[in-house]
Amino acid sequence: MTDAASRSIRTIIADDERAARAHLASILACIPDVDVVGEVATGTDAVEVIERERPDLAFLDLEMPELDGLGVVRVVHKSRMPLVVFVTAHDAYAVRAFQLNAVDYLLKPVLPERVLQTIERVRARLASDVPVLEEETDRIKTTADELRPRAVNGYLRRIPVRERNDILIVGVEQIAAVVAASMICARFLLNLTTH
Repeated sequence: MTDAASRSIRTIIADDERAARAHLASILACIPDVDVVGEVATGTDAVEVIERERPDLAFLDLEMPELDGLGVVRVVHKSRMPLVVFVTAHDAYAVRAFQLNAVDYLLKPVLPERVLQTIERVRARLASDVPVLEEETDRIKTTADELRPRAVNGYLRRIPVRERNDILIVGVEQIAAVVAASMICARFLLNLTTH
């Protein structure tokens, strides 16, 4: 048995939903060689824990306050970047996640059997003893930068738009109208126009 196979996989979980963090942590607690060394609610806290703890693996929610999962990848120093598994409720980000060389992409609610498959992939990557090349880390960070919405003169050129269970990235020039999705918002907009 190699050293990589015998040591525990030091892991952090970053998700702004407390229930989602607890659910994933409870699944990981059942896997003998996984050691959760940190649970945080924001991307900013994830960066701090990664820099301090130097985990082998980070489960990153793609939608967090302050800094999302892609932002964490952009900010963490490349020598400290762990293997990454993105976790989200939206499957629209899957291609982007794999462009960033993510080990896996888990959809919420996370299923125990999927987490086991993910940990098998992590074990394989760690056992391969192939270090992530500096150029590869730079490519990952460059891709993360390219995927974030761009602003021109303080205004976004692209915005994420929910369409049923998907998130689409739409150029603002393609938008003809915006319609409120709830009665509360509709009343609020109506009040704005009458005053």
